[in-house]
Amino acid sequence: MPYQFVKSKLLKVDSEMFRYAIDNLKGAGKERNVHGEKNYITTVLYNAANTIGLHYSAKIF
Repeated sequence: MPYQFVKSKLLKVDSEMFRYAIDNLKGAGKERNVHGEKNYITTVLYNAANTIGLHYSAKIF
């Protein structure tokens, strides 16, 4: 991915997406061993806009 595209996407992260990333890290720690926490959180934040709605929809059902 081009640097500017990634940068613009990460600059759009809000507090709700950040909490979502932290919750994912906590959940992933229980299920599997995450070695690169910084890289994992960066990836979750990058994908948060696309996956946060599905995550909360699944919690409701």
